[in-house]
Amino acid sequence: MSKNWQTVTKRERERAVELKRTQKRERKQAAAAEKAARKNGTWIDEHAESDQPEIESEQPEVASS
Repeated sequence: MSKNWQTVTKRERERAVELKRTQKRERKQAAAAEKAARKNGTWIDEHAESDQPEIESEQPEVASS
């Protein structure tokens, strides 16, 4: 039982490393897909099509006295 904590922490470290590797692999695949889409002209910029409405610049009404 005395080495149980060592085994548990080792498995936690291994899981953390595997998660980090998986996330890195996914980021690299997404970057490669984006690069390929930009190259062949099918890329749609997500930041340009945001869900927020555009703010129209309106001149404030000036009350004349």
